[in-house]
Amino acid sequence: MAILVSSDADYKHAIEVVKFETGKSVELHQVEGSKAYDLITAASVYKPITTEIINACLRPQPRR
Repeated sequence: MAILVSSDADYKHAIEVVKFETGKSVELHQVEGSKAYDLITAASVYKPITTEIINACLRPQPRR
């Protein structure tokens, strides 16, 4: 599987090439609300990046 994190529709051709030439699926992640429909339709799987996911990835800042 290939994973792409982008909203840039210029990657549509790259998704298609990866799927066709390797037979692998392409998972697309985009920030929720920015929807590049060309990418979504080209990808095998679409998963929005939500605020909850971003917050879960942030590390707490050390106290000074």
